[in-house]
Amino acid sequence: MFITSCTKNKLEIPDDKSVAAKDLYSGTLFKKVKNYSAAMNYDYMVISAKYGLLSPDDKIKTYNKVLSKKSDADAIRDQAEEKLTPILQNYDKSLIYAQNTGYIMS
Repeated sequence: MFITSCTKNKLEIPDDKSVAAKDLYSGTLFKKVKNYSAAMNYDYMVISAKYGLLSPDDKIKTYNKVLSKKSDADAIRDQAEEKLTPILQNYDKSLIYAQNTGYIMS
């Protein structure tokens, strides 16, 4: 399973509309992880600066926030760990692939 970061570049949608996380993010890194995961039949999840850990089909609204400081990561840590802990038991390996996050969650 891959875990990738959200991207600053997002689909332009009205603020009140929700879309699947896999359709919202339009950054290069996200697209590469999404496409590679599909080609290899791997699962992936997204670490969102606003919503925490997301499955690709989770419906979310657009936002303008990034993980750039320790406090940003701390704000989503509990939600991400709670959601991720039982999921990781289903995989032998997982890879976190993120760029420009400024802080790595441990």
